[in-house]
Amino acid sequence: MKIPSHLVFLPLKGIKIKLPIFIIPVFVIFSGKCYSQDISGSWRWFEKEDQSFVIYLEKATSEFSEFDFIGTHCGVAFNGDRMDCTDESYSIFLKK
Repeated sequence: MKIPSHLVFLPLKGIKIKLPIFIIPVFVIFSGKCYSQDISGSWRWFEKEDQSFVIYLEKATSEFSEFDFIGTHCGVAFNGDRMDCTDESYSIFLKK
């Protein structure tokens, strides 16, 4: 009795080629059920003594419901001679 060719197991080198084709759909199916962590809060970076960058993130309010997080930023360098801080209420708008 002859076994149909589509039922014959592939050699190991053939599996290497087929494996990504199988993994991608599985990854896509399970990635929809994953949740990211809450990144709201204060985030600060300091470089040397005279440079810093700070962002504040919070969950979006109903006014900005199309976004997941909103926030402000402020960067200071050269002991305050160079500053880049938000003038408006929010300068950061993030979607997952």
